[in-house]
Amino acid sequence: MDNLRVHLCPPVVEIMKELNMKPLFCLPYRPDLNPIEFMFSQVKHKYKKTKLDLLANGESFPLHSTIA
Repeated sequence: MDNLRVHLCPPVVEIMKELNMKPLFCLPYRPDLNPIEFMFSQVKHKYKKTKLDLLANGESFPLHSTIA
C-alpha cells in the first residue's frame, strides 16, 4: 500500500485485523535513488537555458520544435 492516510484510519485497520491482514507499506519516495530524476533535471535545465537565451536575444521560442 502507499502511505495514504486513509489506509491507517481506524475502520480500515479494524477490517484488516478481522481479515488477519498485515499491511505492507511502500517505502517513501527517494528521487536521489531514481536514475530517471537525474535525466529529467538535465533535460529541464537545457530547456530553460535554451528558452532564456532565445528570449533574451529577442528571438521567439519555438515550443513544439524544442520539445520534439
